[in-house]
Amino acid sequence: MITPEEKEEILNELGKRMEARLLTAINESSEAVLLAIPGIISKVMMEASSSKELVKQFYKDNPEMVRNTDIVASVLQEVEGKNPGKQYTKIIEEARPIIAERIKRIGSMDMTRPSRPTDMTFKDDVGTL
Repeated sequence: MITPEEKEEILNELGKRMEARLLTAINESSEAVLLAIPGIISKVMMEASSSKELVKQFYKDNPEMVRNTDIVASVLQEVEGKNPGKQYTKIIEEARPIIAERIKRIGSMDMTRPSRPTDMTFKDDVGTL
C-alpha cells in the first residue's frame, strides 16, 4: 500500500513533470510564432505595395473615377471583404462595374457642402410647430 506521504510525493513529481512539459510546449510555440512574424509582415507589406500599384493603374485606366475616390475605395473594400483571399486584380475587375454604377447614381452629389433647410418650421398633418 502507498502511504499518504508517498502519494503526495508521487503527485508532486507528476505535477512538476507536467509543468515542465507545458512550459517547454509554450516556449516552443512562442518561438515558432515569433520566428513567423517577419515573414508575415513582409508578405503584408508586399501585398499593400502591390495593391497600391494596382489602384494607381486603375485610376490611370479609369480617369473618370478619380473624382470619386471615396466611392472607389468603399466598393473595393466591400468586394474584397466578400471575397477574402481573392487576387486583387480579380477584385478590381469585379468592382469596376459596381463602381461605375454607384458613380452614375451618387457621384454627382456634392458631399462636401451639406444642404440645410432654410425654413426651420415643421409642417405636418397635425399643424405647424
